[in-house]
Amino acid sequence: MHTQIDQQVSTRFFQAIDTLIESKSINSIDDYCNKYGFSVSDIMQYKDNSSNDTIHYDYFMPLVMEHGVSSLWLLTGLGNAILPAFDTSLNSVLN
Repeated sequence: MHTQIDQQVSTRFFQAIDTLIESKSINSIDDYCNKYGFSVSDIMQYKDNSSNDTIHYDYFMPLVMEHGVSSLWLLTGLGNAILPAFDTSLNSVLN
């Protein structure tokens, strides 16, 4: 069952996706899912609040690691949504 925090995190996830679409970093939610191997229908269940599960954290990883979305903001709502000086060189350290 969704808690209020789960719903807030899910809302921020979709706000981040919308921001990336507006900035042309991705074309659509389908594009995001296909690029990273996620099920479009599963993610849309979270958007429609028809899933009883908590959104999977692995859906967040590309947002944080490749698109500069702040994990602090994503999980708590604190700070800026997009990191101003995102350094993609961290990807090589973490992989």
